[in-house]
Amino acid sequence: MEKSFIVKHLLKTNLRIEKQKNWSVKPIGTDSSEMYVLGTNKQCEVESLSLEEQHSGYVNDLSSCNNNNEIQLPNDCANFAKYWLFHPNQPKIGVPFAYKKTYFRFDGGNRKWVSFRSMDKSLFCCICLCYGDGSGPFSKGFIDWKHVHTRINEHENSKTHRLNVDAHVMKKQFSSIDSLLTYGHSSIRKKEIENRRQVLFRIIDIIKLIGKRGLSYRGKTYEAIYTLDNPALDHGNFLEMILLVGKYDPVLKAHLDKAIKNSTKSHDSGSKQGGGHISFLPKTTVNYIIEIISEIIKSSISEEIIKAGMYSVQLDTTQDVSVIDQCSVIIRYVNGTSVKERLVGMIKCKSSKGIAFVDLVLKVFHNLNIKANNCVGNATNGAANMQGQYNGFSAKLSDVAAKQIHVWCYAHVLNLVIGDITLKVLQSITLFGILNGCAVFIRESHTRMDVWTTMNSRKRVCTIGETRWWSKDASLTKIFGNFNNPESGLFVDLILTLSEIETNSSIKSEARFKASGLKAGLCKYEIILTAQMYLKIFEKTTPLSKYLQGKEINIMTAYQMVTQTLQDLKKCTREFSRTKDAADKFVQHTNKMFQKMKNNVIEIANSLPQSRKKKKTKQFHDYEADDDPITYPLHSYEVNVYNQVLDTVIESISSRFEKHGQLCADFACLDSNNFKPDVTLPKNALIGVFDKICNYCPGIMYEDFRNEYLDFISKWKEIKKSIDCVYTELQDYDENIDECSNDVELLVSCSHNPSTNAKYCVVCCFDVLVKYNLYTNAYPSLFVAYKLLLTLSVTQVGCERSFSKLKYIKNYLRNTLGQDILESFMLMNVEKDLLSTIDSNDVINKLAARNKAITNSTREHLGVEKRKKLKNWFNNVCKEAVDKRNELRKKVLQNPSTSDTDRYEAQRKITNKIIREKCIYEKQPYDNEIEEIDYDTVETEIEKPTQNEIDAVIDGLKNNKASSDDGVVAELLKRGGLLP
Repeated sequence: MEKSFIVKHLLKTNLRIEKQKNWSVKPIGTDSSEMYVLGTNKQCEVESLSLEEQHSGYVNDLSSCNNNNEIQLPNDCANFAKYWLFHPNQPKIGVPFAYKKTYFRFDGGNRKWVSFRSMDKSLFCCICLCYGDGSGPFSKGFIDWKHVHTRINEHENSKTHRLNVDAHVMKKQFSSIDSLLTYGHSSIRKKEIENRRQVLFRIIDIIKLIGKRGLSYRGKTYEAIYTLDNPALDHGNFLEMILLVGKYDPVLKAHLDKAIKNSTKSHDSGSKQGGGHISFLPKTTVNYIIEIISEIIKSSISEEIIKAGMYSVQLDTTQDVSVIDQCSVIIRYVNGTSVKERLVGMIKCKSSKGIAFVDLVLKVFHNLNIKANNCVGNATNGAANMQGQYNGFSAKLSDVAAKQIHVWCYAHVLNLVIGDITLKVLQSITLFGILNGCAVFIRESHTRMDVWTTMNSRKRVCTIGETRWWSKDASLTKIFGNFNNPESGLFVDLILTLSEIETNSSIKSEARFKASGLKAGLCKYEIILTAQMYLKIFEKTTPLSKYLQGKEINIMTAYQMVTQTLQDLKKCTREFSRTKDAADKFVQHTNKMFQKMKNNVIEIANSLPQSRKKKKTKQFHDYEADDDPITYPLHSYEVNVYNQVLDTVIESISSRFEKHGQLCADFACLDSNNFKPDVTLPKNALIGVFDKICNYCPGIMYEDFRNEYLDFISKWKEIKKSIDCVYTELQDYDENIDECSNDVELLVSCSHNPSTNAKYCVVCCFDVLVKYNLYTNAYPSLFVAYKLLLTLSVTQVGCERSFSKLKYIKNYLRNTLGQDILESFMLMNVEKDLLSTIDSNDVINKLAARNKAITNSTREHLGVEKRKKLKNWFNNVCKEAVDKRNELRKKVLQNPSTSDTDRYEAQRKITNKIIREKCIYEKQPYDNEIEEIDYDTVETEIEKPTQNEIDAVIDGLKNNKASSDDGVVAELLKRGGLLP
């Protein structure tokens, strides 16, 4: 409640008491800032009296009141103080109600406003009796004992009662209107509300910390509040953190002590309730808070997507530890000048059909309140249900977003390429089989692992996993080092480990035999040669794979890197001699290290074994040509292994990445490194891009888009300059401006794509358009083209990253985690930046409106008002009918004439009929919608009278007339309480 409104109410209350109860208002002081105090015709000095003097005077003057317990109003300032010495009167014997529930609240607080009069056995509100207007059951005497507790709660929460309480507190604390306007006020209830809000702030911060770290928050047992005083029990992460913070935080400690005390008392009495104390610690409330945090994160993402105007979606599925198919949905969009990839859902899949995934994604779009036709692309894996021509996910999604672009995840495609070449020939299968076999063989026994750690205590051998795209390269590099650089490998340590296991008689014979076979396989020259060949291939493909697994990559740069990788591999197709030289260098380095060791007989083969020439049966057909077999082993390896593997990788990359060649060629025109104003732009350039952006640029023709592009690239040289560049050119213009421009240009470097050596990229161009506001009028369609380029998803590795979080959050110890809570924890753990920006006040306000049960408690303890929400069927017709009815109702209350009453009754029937028919038409139950609307009462609509208006009304009263029920005649009011 606003301070000014309380002051006006106090002034109005004091004026009424002075006029009716022989009080007067007297100015004190002569300066301009006169202060008005309550007093009689004599100066009121009651504030200077001691408590003993006030009490003795009160006993002498109100002896009759002590005998019959009558409720008496103060008729002067002295009796005003005595009035509050007597009240509240709360006897415990001879009362027709349960005094504990009446005099005390459920939290133990005393209702000091309740006063009982034993003469007629009625209850009064001593505050409303003193400050109110005399209306209301507790001002006239309440005697409905059947509903006494319900009516007491209603009166205590009423607006009138709170207004009078605030007026009483201000009257007790301050003596002048100036101090009321200068200083604020606080009540006990507000302090309690603030204290509880502080407790919730701590609880919310702890929940956010648990979600950020991906920790479990509940234990299996000992979650009851009465068990928290036992430190030997495990209460789960959440309650344990609450107890830990409570040791050093007095606010939380006081709250815990009170909650434990009430819960223990309730538990000892056999009750299943929590003792009537709102602790905010049960799992239901915690789950509400977790879900609310998830809703706020989704709301923030939704606002950013709507502001962006276009987005692309990434989709992938996996099975969790409970064998439930989980679908990860990630949306990519441009926020400002940065690209965002946000997780918006972790949803349980019930079907693997393409149409089922479309329905799932559309439901996510609907929950986020974003338009499906603004989806410009999707990135999925290569499964048939995703990219099927007729019933695949991409085909069905095109029915909703016609011009969306489907991209087969580049990272998945590259992984398939690596899989193709490592399974193509027997030599590669043998190589990676031996590497994986060595890792598994050593790690499956602690005895063998001890032998390995003795040889090398700092590094571990790694297995080859099909789901880890870098595992083959990592396993090969760790053992053999880099291409043509064997010093960094662990090959010697691995051979010595296998040799030690082979010769150790204390180890089982099966293990010794397996170690001998693995060692013999590693010592073959063919394995060394194959390893060097794949090291050379991985040297080209691994940087591309790491780039594709990064964040915020764009389709044009990815396609350029794929093209460059393909060109580098083509250069290696007929360079077998380099691979052989690297293998020979590896063998020489390894044998040299073995020779330095004592009593060592290990030696690596330095050549391929000579194969025996197979005799061919002579054929009796002279016309058949003789095909001479390749007898030289090294040449045979080059033809049958090396060339076949290199040709396979080149053909696989070319065929799998060629789908978006034309579109990427158009996007390449937007790269600043390709800006060449002097070169004529082909006629069909940028047509593919224009076809995708025409819906976002209504009225823009292809020629307009082309002219914007040509104008932009012609001015790029000047637009891209920094402040340093401009000033340096001005200083050195007369000497050599061209030299200066080239030198200063070196100061500018692209930070968006450090994997390339280019000074500028497409993100730099987009930054320039946004930074200088060139997209508003100058280049609107070009701006949309750059935005489309940055919005398109080229991979869906964000889904793979979310699956890593999923395995961490939902593990075998938390395999019963509910789907809604799982999604909330995923959002908190993945979107940490949004989690850190959540305001705890927003969480509390949403918690208060969560459901009906908790709303009543939070409104009482947190002071949050319920938000009125209309039903969906309550349209403007219903609202107009209700407004007409309310207007007539106000007139009836102000002037209850027959005509107004008849019009009100007629309009009320019409309003009810309209609402009833609307409910039936919409097939929804009629649940008294009118009660959900927040009406303004008549008291708030009528303006409060001014002092001049009150004086005019009093002066207009007729003399020599009978008084009303209060016994006050007009002459008494006109003379300010003094009769002649």
